[in-house]
Amino acid sequence: MVPLGGGRRTGPFRVPLPESSDSRSLPVFDLQPAGDDGVVLRGRSHVALFDPRRGEARWTEPVVDPRAEPRPRSTDVRAVHVGEEHAFAVTDQSVAVFRLRDGRSRRRTLTAAGSHRAAALLGRDLVWCRGDSGASTCVRLDRRLRTRWETRVPFVPRHVRVVGSDTYVFGSSAVVAIDGRGRLGEPVAFEGRWVFADAAHVLVATRETLTLRRFDGEIRARWAQPRTVYTTVDVAAWDGTRLIAVRRDEPLRLTRCEADACETWDAPVGELMRSDDFVVVDGETLVVGSREGVRLLDFERRTVQQHGRGPTFVWAFGEGARRHVLSSSADSDAVCLF
Repeated sequence: MVPLGGGRRTGPFRVPLPESSDSRSLPVFDLQPAGDDGVVLRGRSHVALFDPRRGEARWTEPVVDPRAEPRPRSTDVRAVHVGEEHAFAVTDQSVAVFRLRDGRSRRRTLTAAGSHRAAALLGRDLVWCRGDSGASTCVRLDRRLRTRWETRVPFVPRHVRVVGSDTYVFGSSAVVAIDGRGRLGEPVAFEGRWVFADAAHVLVATRETLTLRRFDGEIRARWAQPRTVYTTVDVAAWDGTRLIAVRRDEPLRLTRCEADACETWDAPVGELMRSDDFVVVDGETLVVGSREGVRLLDFERRTVQQHGRGPTFVWAFGEGARRHVLSSSADSDAVCLF
């Protein structure tokens, strides 16, 4: 399909997730790199450690609801977060931790109010935020699922990001920091629609400006809106000198900003699979999952290449020469690694 940086395709592989026999559901919903061990894949109610060199799963384990009667049963997995030796699988009401070496697991059900909202790794621990309109709580769990701290937050969490020892919890229009001891800081409001630009910045869009901010609110860069004015950005990527902003539209609307100027490109890619189904490879190249295969967009040359057929999702992991893109077709249980 889409070799990146002179690479080549490996696969396709068949991933033996039990739910993959149901052609109506996507067999792979998410993936996370697991160092040299491979890739952890999240199915609807299972977790697997996939070895791309062997083209097979080393282990596949169900995620169960320990409260179910008369015996535990499989339950939907909302997210998977992979550390050095373990993977945390999060459901609405519980957390399971799997050892990467062999898939052995332990589980815990939490009684905090509300359902799963967001989670992120903090060192070898997991920060898990739950809540609803009435109450929201973030808890830090170690690999044995013991609580290190538990903190109330003043809004419903949408995302969690970790920088150093600090945890940043994002709501619809604000962010608040929790330090390494679980102490809550003052919320910082964002005036405009925002998306993540990298591991430490958000891009805030208004009708007049595109503003790159650090998580703590400090402004890193600001540009006047280009000729195509829009206040919604679905995906952004900042590489330290250059910004790519993408709006899901037909045609797909891309903006590239450098120094104090921006330029735009309306790329015809057809119907997309998800609002966030873009991989920015560098400041010029994007990989897009569409309903008609994978599209490779070159901003500099203004070209669009199509690879494969049928509804396809894409994800990215790794950096530099070890960066890969994995695609998964909604019409089969095959995945391809690039």
